[in-house]
Amino acid sequence: MAILGLASSRADLRRRLSAIVVGVSRSGRPVTAAQLGAVGSMMALLNDALAAQPGADHGGHAGAGSHGAFRQHRARHQFRAVAADGAAAADYVVNEAGFAADLGAEKYFDIAMRSSGIEPAAAVLVTTVQSLRAQGEGSLEAGIPNLDHHIQTLKRYGVPVIVAINRFPADTQAELDAVCARAGRQAVPCSFVDAFAQGGPGAVDLAEKVVELVKANPLPAIQPVYSLEDTPEEKIEKVATLVYGAAGVALSDGARRKLEQFKDWGFGSLPVCIARRSIRSPTTHI
Repeated sequence: MAILGLASSRADLRRRLSAIVVGVSRSGRPVTAAQLGAVGSMMALLNDALAAQPGADHGGHAGAGSHGAFRQHRARHQFRAVAADGAAAADYVVNEAGFAADLGAEKYFDIAMRSSGIEPAAAVLVTTVQSLRAQGEGSLEAGIPNLDHHIQTLKRYGVPVIVAINRFPADTQAELDAVCARAGRQAVPCSFVDAFAQGGPGAVDLAEKVVELVKANPLPAIQPVYSLEDTPEEKIEKVATLVYGAAGVALSDGARRKLEQFKDWGFGSLPVCIARRSIRSPTTHI
């Protein structure tokens, strides 16, 4: 799913599958799927999944954890094909990065966006009173700074942001207003979404505000957290400090040896993908 979500064509999919490293030889060199003759079987399994057609496609949790493509993982490829043909299949394409600005969105901007070459026009940060209260161990007041951090992370990429507050029956208007006011303090608009109870009509206000946000700033200057010319150590440091809020990074001797090995194999200029586990937090739509 991770590789499928980045592949722009069957030829590109085959190239990416061929490069999978499955082990290390006795001489210390990487062993690839192509060397094992395993690419044809994988292509047969994934061939139909790559069919380019509009719709809601699901890249699975592997897509979100690897490069921020949780749902609609082929959206950018469909957009690219539409642009090349000079015809419009849709005015707006939505990709669910999943798992908030510190996991899915970071990987989307630093990995998927670089691969597709398509920069997002806006980011929708989805949250709920329940999730923020959970971040504060039952207190909305204590948990709401979590929202601040995700907003600041998205702003760092240069993308216009709107906060979508999913409304549930148990939420009080005072709580909903408090979350919206918090977003407003950072000059970020918000929308109350009633899709849980009303389906599509409950999300009309959000859709209209996203359109307004895009029209107000149609060509935002999007900037990844790190440069591909940075060393792997520098990339890890920037993600940890600028996105996760860490004071710094301490690498073990084993980790340093691994990074040196990856650089020796020619992987030093690739983006870094940091796997981490966290309590469920806001979701980001790009």
